[in-house]
Amino acid sequence: MRAALRFLLLFAALCLAGCYELLEPVLERGEKAPIAGRFQCVDDFTGEKRTDSFDEKASGFFFRDYRYAASDGAELMFLRLDGDFYLVQTKDKDGSITASFAEFLSDKTIALFVAKLVTRGEAIEALARKYKVNISYAPSANLRLVGARGDILDFLRAHDRSMVTLTTHCARLP
Repeated sequence: MRAALRFLLLFAALCLAGCYELLEPVLERGEKAPIAGRFQCVDDFTGEKRTDSFDEKASGFFFRDYRYAASDGAELMFLRLDGDFYLVQTKDKDGSITASFAEFLSDKTIALFVAKLVTRGEAIEALARKYKVNISYAPSANLRLVGARGDILDFLRAHDRSMVTLTTHCARLP
């Protein structure tokens, strides 16, 4: 019964949002990513379109920190995982922090992803156990990650393209 309830909560979370919710940031410094500019984004589930723009803010001399300010007030930080596949940490203007994934398909196209719990839930849960991370349903409909900051970061770094599902794709505007 408990396992069934947990699965239903995780499934509901994926259907409603699917991002990982963080209680504190896991990235201290962001990497440069090709996201500065204006984009037309389409939600792959609803077909809803929106225009987003991202301004690059770089600081530091030897160890640069790149952060991207979104038009809605959110701040994004990126960590390259593999090739053009990145972990994205987003801090919304209300202070909530989420983690998701992005792939820069070209300098003009971005694909955004969340955890694929429906078909890869067992693998994701095994990964969470390996890194001592607890996954729970958050009131925001996201999946809350609880554990030591370094363990959560290691868990997120261990994700690959097979563990995520496309939610949004964006095309750069002129």
